[in-house]
Amino acid sequence: MNPFRVRVGSRRSLVFVAALSIAALFFAACVPVAAPAADSPAAAEAETDEGGTLTIGSVQGSASIPTFLPWKAHSSAQSFHWNLFMNSLVMQEHSTLEWVPDLAESYEISADGLTYTFNLREGVTWHDGMPFTANDVSFSFHAALLPEGGSTASGGLKDAIVGAIDYQEGTAETAEGIKVLDDYTIQFQLTQPQVTIIERFAMRIAPAHVFEGLEPEDWLQTEFATTLPFGTGPFVFKEYIPDQHTIFERNDSYFKGAPLLKNAVIRFYGDNSVMIIALEKGEIDMVGFLNPSADEFDKVTNLPGIAWEYQDKFPAYFFSITFQDEALADKRFRQAFLYSIDREEIATQLWGNADLTKVQPVSQWAPPPGVTLDIEEYAYNPEKSKALLEDMGWDFERVVEIVWFGTDMPDQLPILQQFIEGVGIKTKLVQTDGARGLEVFYETGDYEISWVGGWGRSYYPDTTVVGCDRVYPNGYNSSRYCNEELDALYNEALATVDDDARNELYTRATAIWNDELPWIPLYAPQSLLLIHEKVKGWRDSLIGPEGSATIGAVTDLEKWYIEE
Repeated sequence: MNPFRVRVGSRRSLVFVAALSIAALFFAACVPVAAPAADSPAAAEAETDEGGTLTIGSVQGSASIPTFLPWKAHSSAQSFHWNLFMNSLVMQEHSTLEWVPDLAESYEISADGLTYTFNLREGVTWHDGMPFTANDVSFSFHAALLPEGGSTASGGLKDAIVGAIDYQEGTAETAEGIKVLDDYTIQFQLTQPQVTIIERFAMRIAPAHVFEGLEPEDWLQTEFATTLPFGTGPFVFKEYIPDQHTIFERNDSYFKGAPLLKNAVIRFYGDNSVMIIALEKGEIDMVGFLNPSADEFDKVTNLPGIAWEYQDKFPAYFFSITFQDEALADKRFRQAFLYSIDREEIATQLWGNADLTKVQPVSQWAPPPGVTLDIEEYAYNPEKSKALLEDMGWDFERVVEIVWFGTDMPDQLPILQQFIEGVGIKTKLVQTDGARGLEVFYETGDYEISWVGGWGRSYYPDTTVVGCDRVYPNGYNSSRYCNEELDALYNEALATVDDDARNELYTRATAIWNDELPWIPLYAPQSLLLIHEKVKGWRDSLIGPEGSATIGAVTDLEKWYIEE
């Protein structure tokens, strides 16, 4: 029996940002991809040994970190923690956005795009001193197939890997397409070529020996999952006090070289204003400031001693409307709802000039390269909104609840409510705390309309947030939308090698998305990275090819240091 395999009875995402072309993917089949050479620790130490402690501010509290299990993803706060102490088979190199080896030393893709072989680094150890091997990789990806083990990644893997469904359903002891060839070689066999599969291999790897002998249902209650996880990364997880801080110490045995920083600390704050005051006082060194108003922008970009950069990922705001209610599932209601909102006016009121906001296209988070978008933009049109409501026979006496999660009501909501009620849709704003919100939004879907912010961009959209079989925990389809034709188009597109043919499929999928509106996109305001000038070595880790910061996926933290 496999050490990670304990079964009783029957068994039942993260959307990563990628700009990987299918042509590049198949070119990689001809030449193995090798890891970039690590800087010599001695050379780095010769340049500076200041080290110091990096303190990072976050307004995402502990409710956004329900677990540290890498196959159960919910937030960028989780991701930033993982960046400090965990590694993946591959990671995205910021300056080029290419996928390069991480725990892998190199990897090869077969000419038909169906087999990925990863040659792992030897001599890597977990923070508890145990050796890292291919069995850890096998365990992690098998774990990611099991929703009862907390996985939210299974939906993106079960159809991609040979034998994954049989394993998930309990008719096989392992997924046939996950093969440990030896201690430092692992191979994945796919059911068909898939343009985004390399993103799936960026999931962090967990130590198999921690979970040995445990039922998957018990993984979420382990010390690893709740309070004291560990990995192979540049920093060792030392202390986690919910809603206060997380403390990390330097991993002197890190396989890419001991970090220059001695410690890293993440401090949690209740809101942006308190966090910015802490930055001004020198209590923290770095923050990601989401959606500053025009006045806030002017203030924080002129703070003495603080450098700033635009972030190149924007948290999009949108409404999720349930499909479990017949009237709300009617596409005429959803179209009327979007026509009722003057998105450009709200963006101007809250964030000032156009340079600080990007009105999100209604079709999808980001159109794939080469896709022709002939779509309805749903510009503000209250008369058309009212006509659609009349046509569907909307009950104008009905009061619809709009749920929002957190403590302080977002400034947007009263303004949005005013526009929505202007066409005759009566609403009630309902607050739900963050922890309860995850249950309401994902697990039960027990809401009518939910206001949400998220990181939802991908060059190659898939069924993660809209698929009929991608209801949580198999994905993030919180609204319970289902259109089998749309699923088929997305799945066919991901398996299509020819760029023009794939783009034609995406164009057809876009027409369905745009007409039925499984989500109600609003806008995506500009966000900032603010970092103290004493922090050094970060630009190569954060600045992408377009010259803006990628704070959500920080790498190479071992090269950062504090210069007092």
